[in-house]
Amino acid sequence: MNTLDEMIALHARARPQAPAVISARTSLTYAALDALVGRAASMLARAGVTARGRIALSFDDEVLELVLTLAIASLGGRLVSLARGAPLPVRSETCRAAGVSVLLCDNPKHRVAGVPTGVVSLEQLGLQPENGAAVLGRGEVAADFIHVSSSGSTGAPKRFHLSQELLLRRLWQRVSFFGLGPSDRFLRVSSFSYIGSKVRHLSALLAGAAIVFPEDPLHGVWETCVDHQVTFLSAVVVQVEALLRQQRQSETLPPLNLRVLEISASSVSDDLRRRARQALSPNVYVTYSTNESGAIAIATPDEVRDRPGTVGRPLDGVEVRVVDRDTGAPLTGRPGLICVKSGHAIDAYWNDAVNTARYFRNGYFLPGDLGVLGESGELTWLGRADDMMIMHGINIHPSAITECLLLHPSVTDAAAFPVRHSVHGDIPVCAVSVRESPPASEATLLKYAGARLGAAGPRRIVILDAIPRNELGKVDRMRLIDMVKTRVER
Repeated sequence: MNTLDEMIALHARARPQAPAVISARTSLTYAALDALVGRAASMLARAGVTARGRIALSFDDEVLELVLTLAIASLGGRLVSLARGAPLPVRSETCRAAGVSVLLCDNPKHRVAGVPTGVVSLEQLGLQPENGAAVLGRGEVAADFIHVSSSGSTGAPKRFHLSQELLLRRLWQRVSFFGLGPSDRFLRVSSFSYIGSKVRHLSALLAGAAIVFPEDPLHGVWETCVDHQVTFLSAVVVQVEALLRQQRQSETLPPLNLRVLEISASSVSDDLRRRARQALSPNVYVTYSTNESGAIAIATPDEVRDRPGTVGRPLDGVEVRVVDRDTGAPLTGRPGLICVKSGHAIDAYWNDAVNTARYFRNGYFLPGDLGVLGESGELTWLGRADDMMIMHGINIHPSAITECLLLHPSVTDAAAFPVRHSVHGDIPVCAVSVRESPPASEATLLKYAGARLGAAGPRRIVILDAIPRNELGKVDRMRLIDMVKTRVER
């Protein structure tokens, strides 16, 4: 099996009537999914879009985005997914940097100026000839199948490519570890547009499981899990907290019957682990992964229960070292920089020699995290080594927030920093000083930053008379946090 679409075709032949995709709008068997992928491939090939360059996808309908992802894979094409909810400037820059030749979407509101756009629907695909990829022929499988953007230490995106081969390795890794199979029904709360969600959804399909898309990711997850007998639920911390609130507020909710409750993309406190085990499922797994490397370590339910703070042992085929930040000497039982070597990891950023040299050294990827490696090989994640923030699985850098707000005509100085929160991870906060004219309120500045940075923007802005700095002009972060802490916690 060399390409993603082949895994669908394999299950379609072996188990044609088995459920593959379940959503509020449509349900597809493996045979129906395979046929729809073929029709989508026919449409793309006849239009010639895969031959012209990279295809951007931006869809409200996750089933449609899944189908087109598999269709592009079947033609040997190249794609970039635009994250759901990303603001227009971010989407435009991603399209420009990735060399997007055409944008496919299901809603005209997703259009990006200057990029040719095609609006696609499931109904439209149903009118296409079947087996388009087989009839028209598969192109050479692209080594740069998916273009991924990840926040960098300067606030500018770090970009890299994943081949189908590397992606399939990551899928098999999850199938093997979790024992995914045809009896599973899998639900990932986060949008399919994110690379981490793609890996999770596609690994379930690789195993012949059914994937379930919730109608309302904010409020309908519990009901969807019960209605469709979900066995594997994958969520980030804030989504797990939402389920716990729903459980506390209702005495009539039927129990979840989860074989796996995977929590990822943020620091998972021991308190949350305990509450999730008690109220949601005893089968809690905690995953530590990065976009660049895939999954690094996963804590099993026994480890989650018995070993505070652990993210488990490195997975098969993954080597983890913890080293001294200054000397690079290996450390055991002491905090240091996490270094990862894996056959699932990329080995460089795209067109970025500076960040490649910084984060890839001697065959290891350095995600910029601090951790402790125990005598038994278990890894404890301690947080970011640099000042990057991670909130709800989204990388946010203070400099991007600071630079954005300094462009506002009322702002004279700015400093962004994280405030730690047990549920949300790093809450991005920015302190600013402003001119008397033109006037600006905290609400006005929040709206300004949100329109330009989207999910990577600040959640609170605090206006101060002056940002505290030392004699070298550097921000005195301890004083700054003390000045704003009580106002942020209100």
